[in-house]
Amino acid sequence: MAKRKSALFGGIDPGRKGFFALYDGSDIVESSPIPMIPSSKSYDLLGISEVLNGWSEIGVQFVILEDQRPMPREGPMGAFALGDGFGIIKMGLHMAAIPHEIWRPGQWKKEMKIPAPAKKSPPKGADNAVKNRIKRENSNATKAISISTAQRLLPNIDLRRTEDCRTPSSDKAEACLMAIFAYRKHGWIRA
Repeated sequence: MAKRKSALFGGIDPGRKGFFALYDGSDIVESSPIPMIPSSKSYDLLGISEVLNGWSEIGVQFVILEDQRPMPREGPMGAFALGDGFGIIKMGLHMAAIPHEIWRPGQWKKEMKIPAPAKKSPPKGADNAVKNRIKRENSNATKAISISTAQRLLPNIDLRRTEDCRTPSSDKAEACLMAIFAYRKHGWIRA
């Protein structure tokens, strides 16, 4: 791949359903799901390496990688899987010599002025089913805000995970928003 004339900035949502996205200052020029091995649902190391080495070859200037932290009650296996993917992508960025920063979701969203949804709290003495329902509702509200913000900033982008999907992907939306954030923070860097 030849280097581009315009500078490129990346955003990475590193979850199992995460995305890579590249922004050139006016539009998303590339977005793709994090490569996974379907049979084992594990990260495809070669696929991730190919994406990041390709980014290095075309001269990606800077990348924002979303920080990953285990949530309470996620369990050791969930925490391990979360850290596994994050560590693989972080190592890939180092190996491809791509400058990057790691930002927690609340921090980069605040910098991008993406509003946080009003959080609902379960009533005192609520059973686990009610608590889980409210937790899902809060999560869905956060995803909806990311999708609507990406659609507002990038009106021509298709946010569906694949062409077969019917609904927009919050993971793709957030990777695109992080790429825009990388441009806003480091856009003074030129190819």
